[in-house]
Amino acid sequence: MVSPRTWRRGRRRLQTPRNALMLCLFALMLLTPVAANASVASQADAQRDLMAQATEVPVNGVEEPVAEPTEEPFVDPTEEPAVEPTEEPFVDPTEEPEGEQLGAIEIEYRECAPGYDVPGTDPETALMECDRVDDVLFEITASDGVPSSQLTGEFGDSHVSFTEVPTGATDIRQIDAPGDVYVTCNGIVQNGGPETGEMPLTVNANDTSVQWSLLDEEVAFCNWFAVPEGGEQVGAVEIEYRECAEGYVFLDGTDEDLLDQMLMACAQDDGVEFTIDQGGPEGDSQETGEFGDSHISFTEVPTGLRTVTQSIPFDDTYVVCNGIVQNGGPETGVMEVPVTNGVIEWDLLDEEVAFCNWFVAGAPGLLSATEMPTGEQVGSINVDYWECPAAYDLAAADPTALETDCTATANGVPFQISNAGGVIETQETGDINDGVVAFAEVPTGITTISQVNAPAVPRVSCEGIVSNG
Repeated sequence: MVSPRTWRRGRRRLQTPRNALMLCLFALMLLTPVAANASVASQADAQRDLMAQATEVPVNGVEEPVAEPTEEPFVDPTEEPAVEPTEEPFVDPTEEPEGEQLGAIEIEYRECAPGYDVPGTDPETALMECDRVDDVLFEITASDGVPSSQLTGEFGDSHVSFTEVPTGATDIRQIDAPGDVYVTCNGIVQNGGPETGEMPLTVNANDTSVQWSLLDEEVAFCNWFAVPEGGEQVGAVEIEYRECAEGYVFLDGTDEDLLDQMLMACAQDDGVEFTIDQGGPEGDSQETGEFGDSHISFTEVPTGLRTVTQSIPFDDTYVVCNGIVQNGGPETGVMEVPVTNGVIEWDLLDEEVAFCNWFVAGAPGLLSATEMPTGEQVGSINVDYWECPAAYDLAAADPTALETDCTATANGVPFQISNAGGVIETQETGDINDGVVAFAEVPTGITTISQVNAPAVPRVSCEGIVSNG
C-alpha cells in the first residue's frame, strides 16, 4: 500500500503539469485581444470552459494527449487552380469509325420512241436520242425498309437524286412506267474507292424495279430508259429510178459527185412497176410517175425486213440507198444494196425513210454504147492524164510545172463519157496512146466526162478548138 505521504507526493507531481497549463491559459487570455463586438458573458463562459478542461482529472491517472492544431494551407485568391491535363484516348488510324454507313443513288431518266432498241444502242447515244421527261415518280426502299420517293426534275431536268441512303440491298422502281424499262448503272465509291463500271440491271417486270447493293460512301449513277407502248411502227421507202444505155458502167454511187453523174447520164422513165411487201400476204404496188417523174414513194410501211421488187427485172441493176430516221435519228449513210433478180432487202426502222437510187442498164429503146445516131453533129474529146505524187497540192501548183512534177505514162485508167443522147462510151488510157484517151464522133451538146473510181479529186483544165478555123 502506498503511504499517504507518498500518495500526496505523487499527487503533487501529477498536478504540476496541470498548474503550468492553467498559468499558460491565463497568460493567453491576457494577451489575446477581445473582439469589439463580443459580449462579456461570452468571454466569461469561454474562460470557464478552458479552466474546466485544465482541471479535469485524467482517466486512470494518465493525461490525455492534446491534439495539435492543423495548419490550413494558404491559398492565393488570385491564383487560378491548377487543372490536371486529361489524356485523349488513342485512336487507331486504320480503324473504321463507327456510325451509320450511307451512300447515294442518282438516276438520269429518258423516254424513247416506241420500238426504240435500247439494248442495241450505246447508252450515251440513247441519252441524246431519247427525251427528257419531268414529274416522273421514282421510289426507293432502303435496306432498313424505309421508302423514299422523288419526282424527276426536282434536282435537275429529268433527274432524281436520293442521298444518305443506308447501305445494303436497295430496291429502285419507277411508279407507273409507260412501257418496257431498261436500266444501266455504274457504282463509284468516293475518295478513290472501287468502281463497278457501266452494267445492265435485271428489271422486275412485275413492278419495273431493279435492286442495287449499296456500299458505304458509294454513289450509284444510273441511266433509266422507258420505251412506251405505241401503235404500229412504220417507215417509208423512196426510189429515184433511172434507165441507162446497154453496156453502161455504173460508177461508185456512194460518192455524191459520181452519183450525180449517173443521174445525169441515165434517163428517167415512168410506168415502171415496183412492189414492196407489207409484212403480210399482199404487198403494195406502184408505178414510177405516180408521185413525181420517174419516182416511187411507199409510205406507212411496217418496220422490219422489207423487200422491194422491180416487176420486170434487169440483169444489170445497181442500187444505192441511204436510211435516215426522222427527228434527228441515226443515218446509215449512202451504201450499195445487193440486188438479186430485181429484188433488194432493207431492214426498215420506225420513222425511217430509205432514199434509194435505182439504176438499170440495157433498157429497151435506149441506144447502146456502140450505136451512133445518124445525121447528128459530132465532135471529139481527148484527155491527157497525169498522176502526181502523194500530197501534191494541185490547187496551188503552177500549171506550167504540172508536166514536170507529174507522170503522164499511167495506162489502164478508165474514163467514161455520157452525151446528151444517153450514149455512154468507156475507154482506158493507153488504148490509143500512153496516158491518153480519145473519144471521137461524140454528139454535140452537154457531155459528161468522168474518171471511173478516181482516187482523188482531180484538177481539170480544158481548151475547146473548133476544127476548120
